[in-house]
Amino acid sequence: VRANLSNISTTASNNITIGTGAILKTDAAGANTSSSTGYAVYAGNRDRESETLPHGNATVVIGNGSQITTAGSKAYAVYANKTGQIQLGNTTIVTTGQQAHGIVTMDGTIGQCPSSGISSALCLALGSNLTNVTDFAGGQVYLAGDTAITVDVSKGSYAMYSSGAESLITSETMEGLSASGVYTVTGDLVADREGGIRLNATAGSVFNSNVNVVGTTTPTGLDNSFIDLVMSGTQLTGNIDASVSGVATLDVIENSVVAGNITANSAGVVNFGADNSTYTGDVTALDGGRVQMML
Repeated sequence: VRANLSNISTTASNNITIGTGAILKTDAAGANTSSSTGYAVYAGNRDRESETLPHGNATVVIGNGSQITTAGSKAYAVYANKTGQIQLGNTTIVTTGQQAHGIVTMDGTIGQCPSSGISSALCLALGSNLTNVTDFAGGQVYLAGDTAITVDVSKGSYAMYSSGAESLITSETMEGLSASGVYTVTGDLVADREGGIRLNATAGSVFNSNVNVVGTTTPTGLDNSFIDLVMSGTQLTGNIDASVSGVATLDVIENSVVAGNITANSAGVVNFGADNSTYTGDVTALDGGRVQMML
C-alpha cells in the first residue's frame, strides 16, 4: 500500500483508505526507489523524481483489525516520510528482518532527475546528477486504537522510530482528536534528530522496550527529540535514556509498573512522574543531564 506525494498542486492529495480486517504482507527488502519494495504501508515520496518535484499531500488510512507483516531487511511495516501521513486503527504488526522497524517516521530530501534518456535512468537508479534538491519535513503516523508490535530486537529492529524535524508517532487521529489504546510492544522506542513519539497507553498495556531519546545541539524547530508516554495500568520493562538535550517524559498512573534504569546525559532530560504505581531501577545523571522524579 503506497501513497506518493501529489505533484499537481499544494492542495492536491493522493489518498488511500482501506477498511477493516486488512491483511498486508511483504517479503522483499525495503527500498524507497521506483521499485518501492518491502514497505507494507507507506506514505511520502522516494528521494528522486523525473517529473516536477511534489508539493501536495499523501495519506493512508487503515481500518480496525489489520494485520501487517514484513520479512525483508529494512522492510518497515508502516513508514511515513517527507510529510506523508498514515492513520492506523486497531493494528497488529510483526517484522522479522534485519533493521525492519515496526513504525517509522522520517524527514528527507527530494531531487529532480533529467526527464528522459540514459542520464534520467541512471539518475533514478543511482541518485546521481540530482538538481533542485529540496528538504521535506517528517512524516506522521497516527495511532487511533490498540496497537501490537513485535520485532526481532536481536536484528537491530525498533518497534517505533521517529527521526527528523516534525516526524511524529502519536496517539491521536489525523484530524487531531486525542486517542488512546492498549499497547502490546516488544521492541525499543527511539526518537532522534528532533523526531517525536507521544503515546497514551491504557490499562493492560505492556512494553518490553527500551526508551531512547537523542536530541540535537542546534534544533531547527521548537521541539527537540522527545518521547512522551502516559501510562495507566501499564507495565514497562526496559531502560530509559535521554541524551544531547533530548527529553523523555513518563507519566505513570493507576497501578503501573516500570522496571529499568533511568539515565540522562549530555544535557538530556528525563521527567518521571508516578502516582499509585511502582518503579524499580537505578537513576543516573551525567554531563549536564537531569532526572526529575515526582513520586
